[in-house]
Amino acid sequence: MIIVDEKKLEAAESLVNTIKTKLYNEDTKPFPEFALAKEFTPLLWNETEGCQLDGNSWIDKNKFIALQKAKESVSDNNSFYIAWAFRELDDNGKPKARTIIELPFDWDLVESYESELDYHFNQLYIFDDSLTWFLHIDDSVILAGTPKFIDNFIEHIGGMDNAKKMFEKYFNEASSEDVIVWVSKIKHHFLSNTQS
Repeated sequence: MIIVDEKKLEAAESLVNTIKTKLYNEDTKPFPEFALAKEFTPLLWNETEGCQLDGNSWIDKNKFIALQKAKESVSDNNSFYIAWAFRELDDNGKPKARTIIELPFDWDLVESYESELDYHFNQLYIFDDSLTWFLHIDDSVILAGTPKFIDNFIEHIGGMDNAKKMFEKYFNEASSEDVIVWVSKIKHHFLSNTQS
């Protein structure tokens, strides 16, 4: 795990800004609306799918391998960024630099990286330099990407039926009407961008 240096931080911050203002602008469509850009396709799962204590909680090994293989269809990057969604404030109330770490596409390191951090966080973005895919992690994990990327990801998780089951599982665990509305919007966006 590498906390990115100032030069990389500037480039990664620009990518975070693109996600937050163009690809997934929650300020314009806050929950239970769904803000993803039309050209990106979403998938959804629960944030607690990772099973290791002090390890990552946002992805299990099978989905990580699918992510890695799907990434290879759109990008040559061998690493990705994890960026905190929010920036801490300094003593004057000004935002500090965003915390961003870089990890290689290596399951052993991803599985345990949280144990190296002094604190845990619950909202983050995960992406690479290509910005052809990203994950938004909160109480849920939204994976969004170009149709080519998502088609490849679906293939590596066992096909369209398995992708649809991910939505059904989330519906079954929904805790409120707002969550049901939100998941319905994500599923509609997914089905509109894929061949079912």
